[in-house]
Amino acid sequence: MNTRTIYLIAAVAGMLGGFSFPPVPIGVLAFIVFVPLLVLMEQHAVEKKTVRLLYVFFFCFHGAANWWVMSWQKETDPFLMIAGAALWLGHAYFLMPAFLLYKYIRKRTSLTIALAALPFLWTSVEWLHSLGDLSYPWLAVGYTQTYSTNLIQIADVTGVWGVSFVVVVVNCILAHWWLTRKRVTEYVAAIAGLFVCLIGYGEYSKSVYGKEKGSVTFGVVQPNIDPWKKWKGESYEMMDKHLRLQDSLNKQRHCDISVWSETAIPIGILLPQNEDVHTYMQRWADTSHTAIFTGFADWKFYPEATAPVNARPYPLRDNTKYKVFNSAGILIPNSTNVPIHHKSKLTPFGEGFPFSDDITFLQNVLQWGVGISGWNKGEGANALPIVVRGDTVKVGPVICIESIYPNYVADYARNGANVLAVITNDAWYDGTFGPEQHYCIARMRAVESRRYIVRCGNSGVSGFISATGESVEQAQTRTALALHGTVPLLTTQTLYMKFGDWLPIGSTLLMLCCVLWVWWTHKKKRTV
Repeated sequence: MNTRTIYLIAAVAGMLGGFSFPPVPIGVLAFIVFVPLLVLMEQHAVEKKTVRLLYVFFFCFHGAANWWVMSWQKETDPFLMIAGAALWLGHAYFLMPAFLLYKYIRKRTSLTIALAALPFLWTSVEWLHSLGDLSYPWLAVGYTQTYSTNLIQIADVTGVWGVSFVVVVVNCILAHWWLTRKRVTEYVAAIAGLFVCLIGYGEYSKSVYGKEKGSVTFGVVQPNIDPWKKWKGESYEMMDKHLRLQDSLNKQRHCDISVWSETAIPIGILLPQNEDVHTYMQRWADTSHTAIFTGFADWKFYPEATAPVNARPYPLRDNTKYKVFNSAGILIPNSTNVPIHHKSKLTPFGEGFPFSDDITFLQNVLQWGVGISGWNKGEGANALPIVVRGDTVKVGPVICIESIYPNYVADYARNGANVLAVITNDAWYDGTFGPEQHYCIARMRAVESRRYIVRCGNSGVSGFISATGESVEQAQTRTALALHGTVPLLTTQTLYMKFGDWLPIGSTLLMLCCVLWVWWTHKKKRTV
């Protein structure tokens, strides 16, 4: 087989792997897409070209799944296009380490040992890619199975990492059969047994969860405001649009809490100069008896002498520094208390330059044409409390990209949240795969913590997700509308909540020992 054919096979396999992610309903492909790559690495890849082969595969893998990150709209800011292109070019290097380590082990041991190690290697690398300021765990292969709700129920034990582990295990079983051509019945039995266990646990989980009666009625307001014009628009105009939609919904059924999208009001409504906006919204909440859960910008001010090192000088006030946060808060009827959450997981390069909290001169390196690209990091996952008809509702406010971090979102439930609210502004990516992929990621978060999710996007995808990850109601995208749903308040403690990322941490430690063992035994053989 010539080199061009090898790279063509790798490219096609990578593309099929990318297309196995939502919204393309062919997640079953994920169970076979690594097989061609493993066969090529075993039978055809020249040693010095392994990195090139892996780059071709993962470049196409990322491109098919995440091509939409560049936005591709006529109004798109050039910086967003550049950032998306840079991610496309560079992300392959973050995805290939598992296969490079597999190759290292394979050169020094048997095929069986190397393939047995690969699921642990992949799970470890996926998890490591979720840590730090350069993290981007969007393409964990477990998300390919979100439409198959029976298969993802194990996430309440393992997180999404367990689903990824299973996907890679099946690929390795098939690759071993292809490369050894042993009796197929043993391999079929192994895969069938695995799926019987998964489906059985899935059916059991659905019989336990997802049938609870709702106790709090949420409204979801999807305003469908142009994201490019939003930051230049009138705050009152945007606020009135939200309130009109919620008023029309309240005529059908009174809502206890109205959920608005990320930065629905793109100003600091708690700043003194915007007191009129805050007062207007608070008065509406008081008279309608509906709380407003909304995204907005929030400022914190510090005396210059005691300010944190990453606070910036405030130009309108002498001897004062400030931080600014992408925030969510609740305006509670007949209350002056506004519980607030500051977004703690920021989009790399989009909302802040990586490591800028520690290296402060990086804060203003990148600025783009809409919104605030220099957000500060918040304090972590805190639940926002509100009392509704005697029930204490503790809302876990998950802002946009925060929803792609499994253990972080589970922290909301650990900290008392009995319902999760995911708010986004995915309108930057209207007409692409992005909004639906983001919605499906939230479905996995619901399973991990067994919490219902109320999701609101500026232009979608908005809806309600059950504790089993099933979409109870999903609104039409790119349309101004409001919908309501009655949501149960759950306090279940899942094994994933109790033990966190035990599977990838264990995989990392196991593979560290494995690689050291392979290195040591190989070294001993060479010295004999």
